[in-house]
Amino acid sequence: MRQHVSDRCSLATMVSVLAASAVILLSGCGSKVAKSQDAPIVGAASSLPAPAPEIKELSFMAGRWVAVNPNKSLAEEHWTMPAGKGMQGMFRIIRPSGAPSFFEITAITVEPAGTFLRLRHFHAALDVHGDEKEANVFKLVSASNGQAVFEGVERTRGVARVIYRAEGRDGLSMQVEMEPNSGEKGYTTRYARQ
Repeated sequence: MRQHVSDRCSLATMVSVLAASAVILLSGCGSKVAKSQDAPIVGAASSLPAPAPEIKELSFMAGRWVAVNPNKSLAEEHWTMPAGKGMQGMFRIIRPSGAPSFFEITAITVEPAGTFLRLRHFHAALDVHGDEKEANVFKLVSASNGQAVFEGVERTRGVARVIYRAEGRDGLSMQVEMEPNSGEKGYTTRYARQ
């Protein structure tokens, strides 16, 4: 009986200690989580391979960029930092109602024939536009001093060139120039870093 009471006391003590430890750990985790949101993950950036020289100049594009279009839709573009022989992007348009208009997945890759930007458009349900089975392809023709120029190569839907420019530290513009026979007008989107 004594051993049984002793076991209950030990069990009760153990449960109390575990509960107190859990409270202390959880309250500590909350503050660590809050701190980790403000601080970079140690070693994460250093584990990425250095960018290939061909895309190192594109690092000005990295980040989350947002613009409000004249029709009040929201344009949002994200670019990863260049790493190794590539970088990835994502673009979306959100209608004033909040409904997604379309999405775009983009990749810039260094290849033996040059550096290419490939993109795919998707409707809100992630189905492709019309009969587009392959990506639109643009080739990097110059990159320096916060500017990158990509010229249309294949399936560009009338786009002659896409030019990204840094506008200070917190601005990015994307200029789209159309082929003269496309019947469409070019445009420039000016983004702010978010």
